[in-house]
Amino acid sequence: MRGGNFFTYKYHFRFSDNQKHVSQIYPFVDDKTISIEVSNFDWDNDGIIRIFSVAKNGILCDVSGEDKWIIRKFPIVEEEKNTTIEIQFIKNKTVQIRNNNVVVAVRNQYGISLPFYVVPIGGVPVYSPKIRMK
Repeated sequence: MRGGNFFTYKYHFRFSDNQKHVSQIYPFVDDKTISIEVSNFDWDNDGIIRIFSVAKNGILCDVSGEDKWIIRKFPIVEEEKNTTIEIQFIKNKTVQIRNNNVVVAVRNQYGISLPFYVVPIGGVPVYSPKIRMK
């Protein structure tokens, strides 16, 4: 739908065969979320997953192997509440893997799925580093 937005709770997709391709989803983190679990299935060494937010600057998420699920937990800090997190799926640039179907889900600490949006609410998250002086 042109100019529209849609959301889903679990994302099944075929990873692009183009090794320069990067895909993104934008889960929304509400004010009650204190941690998220990122699950992925059947990744087959087809790239990496990075998480970006106002407080996370490209943190790596483990990826699953052939016919396997993997779940990783990430804490949510106060600055990330009521914002969108960007999760990037970056294609393997050294090994060509074709026709790879994967599944991704993002849940809060209670196991409730977070909605993913096509267009990030409030814009793409931009990392804001905290500088500490001693």
